[in-house]
Amino acid sequence: MRKLPKTAIAAIFALCPAAPAQAAEILETLDGKWSGSGWARHKPGAERETVRCRISGIYRQTDRRLTLKGKCASPGRSGRLDGYVEPVDKADTYAGRWSNPFGAGSTMVHGRNRGDAITFRFKFRDRETDETVNGIMVWTVRADRFTIATGDVSGGKAAILSEIEFQR
Repeated sequence: MRKLPKTAIAAIFALCPAAPAQAAEILETLDGKWSGSGWARHKPGAERETVRCRISGIYRQTDRRLTLKGKCASPGRSGRLDGYVEPVDKADTYAGRWSNPFGAGSTMVHGRNRGDAITFRFKFRDRETDETVNGIMVWTVRADRFTIATGDVSGGKAAILSEIEFQR
């Protein structure tokens, strides 16, 4: 994956400058049942839609893998949200697969954490334009809540596409 300019990333999300948490520790925090609400848009510039979600996180200690599964709905449509993430070689690096029926579909994700946030990058083909889209997804994790925010950082421009806050 190509390296994104720091200004594009900062334009979408403010990341915590704290030292990285242990890779497994941040994933283990997401174990359990969560409900969330927020907004999403189909593409940059489109109208925001209200989104509500219910997901379950299952953390397996044996392979340090977090699996998230659930359902999200907005006016007129709903879909399954699921994926898995696991630490890789370095203590602050992750890899996995994420599926979002409202956006990228199913795609591989690669991420790093800083403090309480994991920033994932991914690429997918836009179904309407057939163009490659460079995406970013940030999970900001705390003990009792977490946020998933996504953005499109293609072509050096940054656009926030969704922000959903989850609580236990």
